[in-house]
Amino acid sequence: MTDNNPMLHDSQNPTESCSATPNPSKTTRNEQREDRRTVQNEQRQTYRQRPVRRAGSITMGIALIVCGLAIVLYYVVPGFNLIALAKFAPLILVCLGIEILWANARKGDALLKYDLLSMFLCFMLICGSAGVSLIPAVWQFYGPERSRIEARLQSEMEETLYNRLSTENIKEARVNLTLTDSNLNPNMTLSDLSAADYLHVSITFADDFTDATNFATACRSVLDKLNDSGIQQFAFYAQNDTDQWELWIDNIFQRNASVEQLTQEVSHNIYYFDGSEYYWLTEDEIAQREAQLAQQQQEQTEPAPEESAESTSEVYSEGESTEPQAVTEAVVSEGV
Repeated sequence: MTDNNPMLHDSQNPTESCSATPNPSKTTRNEQREDRRTVQNEQRQTYRQRPVRRAGSITMGIALIVCGLAIVLYYVVPGFNLIALAKFAPLILVCLGIEILWANARKGDALLKYDLLSMFLCFMLICGSAGVSLIPAVWQFYGPERSRIEARLQSEMEETLYNRLSTENIKEARVNLTLTDSNLNPNMTLSDLSAADYLHVSITFADDFTDATNFATACRSVLDKLNDSGIQQFAFYAQNDTDQWELWIDNIFQRNASVEQLTQEVSHNIYYFDGSEYYWLTEDEIAQREAQLAQQQQEQTEPAPEESAESTSEVYSEGESTEPQAVTEAVVSEGV
């Protein structure tokens, strides 16, 4: 007999009935995941379909065109000043900023992307142009043109010294000139020298001076004749077999000092022989050297105190040892 009651059948198999019924919470989670995936895919498709605007490509193109044309003109056009054009390289940054603002204002729904490669190339162009613009300054300050100008001005100053000091008994005159200005004029003269330029003159007299006053008088005569020459520093020398005179002038007070004042600044060296070698020394140094030599000779001639005491003790000990021996010999002879 078969039981066809469905209610009875379900009650007899509760496990099967529960497993056949779907879980509503699990179904809801799966649907939510599918919905999120669908939304994300739609957003990706929308993002990919948006037009893209690049900022920086136009500026890079213009910079490359200008740079190429400048190089061509430098080799084709004689006298084309490439350095002057390189000074306008920072305008690349201005063009790049204008392009970014223009792209932001007109992008609309488009996607804005910055062309990093273009910006890097623009930056390299600016750095290269800045380096090129510094080349003339470095070349002008350390190049051969400065050396040629200094040599020419030194020759002119030597000629000036010869013309003004022809009556003086001068053995030699040397000029040392150093220009410090970065902007040099190839046609500059001695009158164009500034206070920052270094101009030094060394003058050696041929006279044999007997004292510092005569040497200072000769220096004062030269200073009077070169008062308006623009020379800032003087060095005066004179030397014979036994004496050496020297005077340095490096400020306006010394250049206008009297003979008496210059005499106090004169340095006098004497050719001194200490018994073994020759030296150029001042009178004070000679006095100190002679005092040291005299002290050394005195120490070598005088006996040391310790040695004299030892010799005295030795003599005393010998005297004590001889007297008893003499007395003993006398007693022995009397007894015999």
